[in-house]
Amino acid sequence: MGVLKWFDKNEYKSLAEVLGVIKKELEALQPQDSSDITWSKSSNGISASLKNGSIGASDNTSSDEDDTADDDVAEYVGYFKIVSTKVSDENATIPQYKIRVVDGASYDAEKGTSDPSLYWYDGTQYQVKMWESGIVTSNFDIYVKHTIFGTGGIFIVNRTAEGTTENLKNNFIETYLAIGSVTYNATSGSVSILQRFEGINAPNFNLYPLSEYTKSSFGIRVDAAQDGTDAETGKANYKLTAYVNAGTVKINSQTYTIEETELTETSGELKLYLKVDASGDSTVITVENLENQPDDSDLVTHVYIGSVTLDSDPSNVKISQALTTDPVQMFLYQPCATGE
Repeated sequence: MGVLKWFDKNEYKSLAEVLGVIKKELEALQPQDSSDITWSKSSNGISASLKNGSIGASDNTSSDEDDTADDDVAEYVGYFKIVSTKVSDENATIPQYKIRVVDGASYDAEKGTSDPSLYWYDGTQYQVKMWESGIVTSNFDIYVKHTIFGTGGIFIVNRTAEGTTENLKNNFIETYLAIGSVTYNATSGSVSILQRFEGINAPNFNLYPLSEYTKSSFGIRVDAAQDGTDAETGKANYKLTAYVNAGTVKINSQTYTIEETELTETSGELKLYLKVDASGDSTVITVENLENQPDDSDLVTHVYIGSVTLDSDPSNVKISQALTTDPVQMFLYQPCATGE
């Protein structure tokens, strides 16, 4: 009988006796708890729990494989796929993992290689190379971040154990796309992955312009240049510059083309006017920042373009566009001498 313990007779008197022996054999074959392992039964089968984690089946959210976590995540083969990879450390008391963001179609878990993931922003395609975290020790969310400087990359936001997320503002400098989150179990060392973005095609980031007239004639726009980082917060500082786009002005029957105007002011609220001055030998048209409503005369006319508020925090920048026509139609009336 080999390893069988209770089938030790050649003959049995009844079927009931045989069934009783079979029951004893099955009980003897059941795994036994030990100082290191506890066995449990469920509708999914039998699983073993170690002091430093769980082995066996039945938890689709924990990561105990070398390559990837959730079964449903493993099936996703699009851009910005989140996977886990096990870290080899003989001195570790619990399993350790790193997180990767890869192109699911080309990712090679054995070699640890992947083609870049792609996305679109304002009609231009960008690439994000495979990203790898350090050893996971806490919960975090994963975003793709695009900045106006034409760079795309992975952006991490730490979360509390309750899963609360820092509020990210999309503005004209930075745009975010949430792709997923990672939850860490400090007791077992396991990680759970939630894949939020799933798309075979490259995602198209939404634009968050300050004004729908940003690209129109005499449209007000703001550009930014990164200017170091804040010593206390570590956040990027930006130098903001306001512009008024080029446009055309028609005065009586004459058409004038006005070039783009760069404003010298870098902070505060700017109230912008189009000034037409025909008091000299020629008509001069300029864009000016005037605090108060200017007075017009027969030969000097102002048209309100709009206002822009510049602030060191890009999310506080505001544009109010008033002038929306092109060309701007104006009439100047020469004073007439009256005779007797």
